[in-house]
Amino acid sequence: MNRKPSMPKGESVDVEALRKALEAAFPDGRWLRLLEVFLPTGVADYGQMRRVTGLSRDQMDVLLERLAQLGGGSVVRPYAFAVPRPGVRGRPAAVYGLGEAGAALLRAAGHRDAAACGYEEVREVAHARAVLDVRLAAEAAGLVVRTEAELVAGGKAEGGHRPVLRPDNVVTLPNGVQALYEVEQDADLSLLRRVVESLRRKAAFFGCGGGKVSPVGGGT
Repeated sequence: MNRKPSMPKGESVDVEALRKALEAAFPDGRWLRLLEVFLPTGVADYGQMRRVTGLSRDQMDVLLERLAQLGGGSVVRPYAFAVPRPGVRGRPAAVYGLGEAGAALLRAAGHRDAAACGYEEVREVAHARAVLDVRLAAEAAGLVVRTEAELVAGGKAEGGHRPVLRPDNVVTLPNGVQALYEVEQDADLSLLRRVVESLRRKAAFFGCGGGKVSPVGGGT
């Protein structure tokens, strides 16, 4: 699933003043480490943020409160709806989306492609969080992973073009082979056309030579 256009900007925020205020409040740079969690998908839940930053619950709560005080929902914003995890009981973790000011802070820190998240529905937010789950698991295993990165087929299809895939995650295995990991969710008839088109693109890609990309992918 590709990132949607960013959410409306809302009230303007002085990003430079915001950056200086955050650096003064958190000189260890934890605010930037938190924002970098959102780079792959624009979405992260409370547990994912703590896992990557290494912050305690109290530290995380103080940081999130300060971000809300300084920038409102323009830095990171909690989704108002619950985003359950399949097979997990209990109260779902709070899920956050990257805001316009948060994306601007990341760009100022050198992440030129940082963009605010425009996901607004439970299904797409859950998908983005699951994609991040796979990425974090691969990184924890010491593997190189690219999220929503383009793969171009080794050969040309009819018409002279090279088929392109944009899988959720591409993980480079220890033997150098790249494995595709797609996050699949409940699909109804409204998604049938998109599912069929996705399968056609993959068939065309491997039909033209997938190079070091394994035709046996993974899914969650």
